[in-house]
Amino acid sequence: MKNGKSNLLYKNYRLAIKSSLSAILMVVFFPTGAQQFQSKLGRFQADNIRGCAPLTVNITNKLAGDCTTGKPCVMDYMNNGNLMQNQFTYTYNQEGTYTLLVLYQSIGYDTIVVKVDKNIAPDYEIYSCNGNKAIINVTDRNFEQYSVDFGDMTTPRLLTNGAIIETTPHNYSIAETYLTGVRGINSMSKDNCATKTKTFTSLLTIPPPTIDNLVSLEQNKLALNFEALPNINYHLEMAQDQSVTFNPLDNIYEANIATIENLNLDKNYYCYRLNAFDPCIKMDNYSNIVCSSIFSVTPQSDLNSLNWKTGNLAQVSNFIIAKNTSNIELSGTTYSFDDSQVECKTNYCYQIITLYNNGSKSISLEKCVTSFSTKIPDMVDNVSSTNLSTKVNLSWLSPTNVKIANYTINRSVKNKPLEFFDTSTSIKFTDESYNLNENICYQINSTSQCDVAGNIGIGFCPIILKAELVQNKSVNLEWTSYSGWKKGVLNYSVEKYRMDGTLIKRDITNTTNWTDDLGNDGNQQFYYQIVANPIESGVEISTSNQVTIEKQPIIFSPSAFTPNNDNLNDTFIISGINISKLTMGIFDRWGNLVYFTDNNVPWDGQSKGKELPPSTYIWKAEITDMAGKRLIREGTVSLLRN
Repeated sequence: MKNGKSNLLYKNYRLAIKSSLSAILMVVFFPTGAQQFQSKLGRFQADNIRGCAPLTVNITNKLAGDCTTGKPCVMDYMNNGNLMQNQFTYTYNQEGTYTLLVLYQSIGYDTIVVKVDKNIAPDYEIYSCNGNKAIINVTDRNFEQYSVDFGDMTTPRLLTNGAIIETTPHNYSIAETYLTGVRGINSMSKDNCATKTKTFTSLLTIPPPTIDNLVSLEQNKLALNFEALPNINYHLEMAQDQSVTFNPLDNIYEANIATIENLNLDKNYYCYRLNAFDPCIKMDNYSNIVCSSIFSVTPQSDLNSLNWKTGNLAQVSNFIIAKNTSNIELSGTTYSFDDSQVECKTNYCYQIITLYNNGSKSISLEKCVTSFSTKIPDMVDNVSSTNLSTKVNLSWLSPTNVKIANYTINRSVKNKPLEFFDTSTSIKFTDESYNLNENICYQINSTSQCDVAGNIGIGFCPIILKAELVQNKSVNLEWTSYSGWKKGVLNYSVEKYRMDGTLIKRDITNTTNWTDDLGNDGNQQFYYQIVANPIESGVEISTSNQVTIEKQPIIFSPSAFTPNNDNLNDTFIISGINISKLTMGIFDRWGNLVYFTDNNVPWDGQSKGKELPPSTYIWKAEITDMAGKRLIREGTVSLLRN
């Protein structure tokens, strides 16, 4: 091709592109052969000018003598300057509208408009009707027409966009599963668009639906779960509160759950039913009715009050309260419940589950509250004490009307007002700083686990015992009365112990004083303790401090003896009470030791085997008493001889 002709062709090509932007699709149907579409100027034809991607276009009926090897034509299929020579077939893979241009060397260019549609398999719904019938509802809006194949070898139906809900039922000869299909078709378009297929099982009778459960999700939203068969057009209906009128709410197809929003579940309850609709004869087939609940939980002292309201009561079998991890079952005629099995400062979550006679259920919103209590603990009025002189052990009975978190110990010293002293989480406490001489008294107060202070506890003082030895013959005991018990003291036990803890005797009295006649019981050292015995059973005793009594040893020594072997006062010996060991020495008037014994052997008036003359002699004794104390005693004795 010479340069002059080449420039002319390119110039004509650019003019063709500009002209093609405003080109109008011109279609001519030729009487012979397959349908052909003529170009704008009639210089060529195309077998397809519209269809779904991918769309193949073939240029036919070229002018004689042109578009040959020696005289090639230039084609631009995409309007993008991508020039091809003698390319008579092209496939469009992307949707869009294109101006196909053919440039002839001898006569210039010609164009035709090609429209490529998006290849969509049109969606549709196929509804079951009674009697093995079906109705097609094409939900797609992308095509001018739709070809409907019912899958039973019958002639496909052609539906026009705008009237694509088929009103004439299709009759299946037998109840069977069929593969149906729908594809879209546009006018003057190649029938190459994708087909959407669905299986369909015809039904002799459409069964009524069953609502399984209704679940409240949020304050304004709930979900309906139901048993649904494929290919059935379900109509969801709702009634509010006490209304018996159900209003259309939604159409449900190929789903078994429906979510309903824009509600107020704290103010209203809502009842639902499903209609398995037969669109062929406009017949309804209703499900059971399930209702939501208006549910509230209000915490009160020591209980949570639950109240609820719902509909369709005639079909309710019973209610279940789901509480945290446990369930409480109630009759179907109960609409409130006071849960007293709660602890303060504990979070409890509840749901009301409504059970229906057919097995369906409705689950309310979850309501959570924190329990509290204003119950005041009873006073601590049974406190026992053990007085150990340098410390006091306290123990008490806990109030039984509430659970106690801790106790406050108040203390008074030297008759001053009670003041805070310490706390305890148990029912025992030891005051390590107790002083027997400071007249210390106590009061125990409690605080519940719910942070409620208890009634003021009873005041009391540990028992203080005092004892006085009277001439080694008796002991006078006196003690303070005990006031730490609600019902008081039954009596007091006066207990007397040996120093090794062995009980010597126990006396009972209703007074706060006692005299113990010692007699000659052989105990030089012993101690007393007072035990207060409560009237009320289950209360521990209270004990006083221990007071130790020590009797002085008593020594008997004769003033004279007569060692004349008449068996009367023949020897001198020191005797006594409460003496465990005695060492004795006898001295003459000049201080000479004339006799010694370390085990209290009697002196017979001799010294080294010789009789001593009558005279006054001095004796000295070292005594160890029963308490282990050492004492020195001395005196004189007259030795007489006839």
